[in-house]
Amino acid sequence: MIGDGMARAWDRKGFLKAFVLLGVALCAGFLGGWAGGVYYAKRGIHAFLSRQAEQRREFMVDRLARELDLSAGQRQKIRDIIEKSFKDVVALRKKHRPEEEAIIQESFEKIEKVLEPAQRVKWGEIKEKLVTERRRFHGLYGPLPPPPPHDHDGVAPGTPVPPPPDKPS
Repeated sequence: MIGDGMARAWDRKGFLKAFVLLGVALCAGFLGGWAGGVYYAKRGIHAFLSRQAEQRREFMVDRLARELDLSAGQRQKIRDIIEKSFKDVVALRKKHRPEEEAIIQESFEKIEKVLEPAQRVKWGEIKEKLVTERRRFHGLYGPLPPPPPHDHDGVAPGTPVPPPPDKPS
């Protein structure tokens, strides 16, 4: 009797139903993940960082106005504060950029001294990606600087990346 019940539980219809339900669950999970990714891309930090500086400032003002229920006067004062802060940060970045680049270049040189010849080849590839990412990141705050002259590993030793030119507001 137990054998008959087991056979019925695993008949073709039951197996087919289970298989279809599994497929539906997987599709639903995929679609839910995709929809969440699209939402995040549009509303998350990626959307914030992919905007130009002026759009990011306005995004911040809009969000604060919405979440804090700001009056028109408060909104304008906060916009002015954020605008000045952004300008101050850009000026500070430009002032200290050569020092930052020198520290990074020095660390690259120290790392290279620790590596074996075969590792240096791979390090050159990694370093090139890091330098490209840094330039891309700094490009979010203005135009990308021209690439410095380079040797076999992509960057001339001791050559700091010049700060980006002033961008009209």
